[in-house]
Amino acid sequence: VSLTMDTLKLTSEDQVLLCLAPDFIATKMMLARCLILDMNLVLVQPTTNPFDYISPNTKIDFASFVPLQIRNIIDSGYSNNLRNIRNVLIGGGPISVKMENELLKFKNNIYHTYGMTETVSHIALRKLSNDAVSKYFKCMNGIEIKTNENQCLVIKSAITNHQEVETKDVVELKNLKEFRWLG
Repeated sequence: VSLTMDTLKLTSEDQVLLCLAPDFIATKMMLARCLILDMNLVLVQPTTNPFDYISPNTKIDFASFVPLQIRNIIDSGYSNNLRNIRNVLIGGGPISVKMENELLKFKNNIYHTYGMTETVSHIALRKLSNDAVSKYFKCMNGIEIKTNENQCLVIKSAITNHQEVETKDVVELKNLKEFRWLG
């Protein structure tokens, strides 16, 4: 929780959009961040396009979406609403090259997240906006990575109780802090 708060410079003045299903870890982590920082929360029932239910004047500083929601937001003409959110996280699945190319033109902070249930939250972010798209996820502070004999990502940090967690995700390491997810 604190890694994301520090990385994105979140404060108690921020307003958070919560529009993901409550049974996902991403939703629980968004709620935890809100509680820890005492941020304002805008709740929207999970839907493929949350902006159908939000006033265009609603200020949002931080939000998390799945790729399907981003696709529907763009296709429904709500790109400006998305552009007005200071920090956007996209997780829960791969992002198409088409979507990457569309998001590259946005000037706010849009990140693809890498995480899994075992790490509770994301452990790495990949910038998708502001002419800074990267093929590599950059690990957050305190995250150690390597690969095993099958080129699968191995993670170690405080959130794994300093134990190595082997994933099934095949990656290409750029260095000890950056990796490209291959599948």
